[in-house]
Amino acid sequence: MPTASDPNAEDIITTTVIVGSALSFVTYSKTTRTFNIVPQSLNVGKYKIQVILNDNGTPSLSTSYSFDIIVPPSS
Repeated sequence: MPTASDPNAEDIITTTVIVGSALSFVTYSKTTRTFNIVPQSLNVGKYKIQVILNDNGTPSLSTSYSFDIIVPPSS
């Protein structure tokens, strides 16, 4: 994941990851900021992952982005 920064050094950035229907095979580690993706053959399809960043400033600011994980059929 990209590095997050805030121009206000005292603000703390929180990361929320929503894996939706990929919950059975996708986990996210807040400590290492990495994903572990281990799909099974029954998970064939396209899954949207959403990442939300919030700071604790006043006013609180946030941004989000999403990406897709595509699990192809086994060959």
